[in-house]
Amino acid sequence: MSKVATAELQQSQLDAIAAQGAAIDVVPIVQGTPLPAPSRAIRCLGTGGTIRVLMASGEQRDSKIAADQVLPWSITKVITAGTTATQLEAWL
Repeated sequence: MSKVATAELQQSQLDAIAAQGAAIDVVPIVQGTPLPAPSRAIRCLGTGGTIRVLMASGEQRDSKIAADQVLPWSITKVITAGTTATQLEAWL
């Protein structure tokens, strides 16, 4: 994927988050521990990698996240087994 396509995708994701309104809190994600509320988005502040999450729908998903990437996902937990990305935060 080109840097232009990546930048456009990142902007569309940020636009989707903005449409939800401002986050009321930002909390560090402790892998294996449920979040206090479903997230509006998650962000990788550390090293990108694989993430295994429990979606608000109850489904488990595996995906990739890059360093500094923001994903407009509603999750309830990051599962320790299978997650290699570091320093994740949740926007609530």
